[in-house]
Amino acid sequence: MTKTKSIFHKIIDVRYPWVGRSIRRLTSIIPDKQYISWQYQRHMGKPINWENPQTFNEKLQWMKVYWRDPLATKCADKYAVREYVEEIIGEQYLNKLLGIYDNVELINFDELPNKFVIKATHGSAMNLICSDKTKVDWQIEKKKLNRWLKTNYYYGNREWVYKDIKPRIICEDYLGDNITDYKLYCFHGEPKYWFVATDRSSGVKAVFGNLKFPSL
Repeated sequence: MTKTKSIFHKIIDVRYPWVGRSIRRLTSIIPDKQYISWQYQRHMGKPINWENPQTFNEKLQWMKVYWRDPLATKCADKYAVREYVEEIIGEQYLNKLLGIYDNVELINFDELPNKFVIKATHGSAMNLICSDKTKVDWQIEKKKLNRWLKTNYYYGNREWVYKDIKPRIICEDYLGDNITDYKLYCFHGEPKYWFVATDRSSGVKAVFGNLKFPSL
């Protein structure tokens, strides 16, 4: 998607949220495989190879249609995943939970610390990083939070893991201004590549690397 289109869609979502919801309702009746094929063709300029996917991108699309694991939904849920992390490696690795809400009106901003982070548990890029709550127009931000709660993130790219997550708002402790973001890419259950992102608040810088396992 071009930058112009991306900005256009953001303007539509902010100023005319009903337009975005109407489009999502209309496209929701299209079967996943057909919708993903259309999106792939539009963005990549070629048809997807469903029978024998070769590229990483093609394999991701294949997994959207044919791969199902309930654990993936639990790990995509920003609240439910806390239970899984605690079970596997311990609660000491979890960020401090300040609140979990089904309704935006239940959030008492006066009781929250001056710095905190709010996220929607059921999607991606639904984050509000608050470094000084006295400088935030909460009437505007509440409208944004309510839009998040009405959004089913699954319909945008047909990532099925998000489809049945209960929409909630989670509030966590503020960890700092420039947190380094680490990711590992696993293939057949084994990490092969790493990804590190820095300066997300001022212009993200990202680096990919190969772990160079002896088996490669």
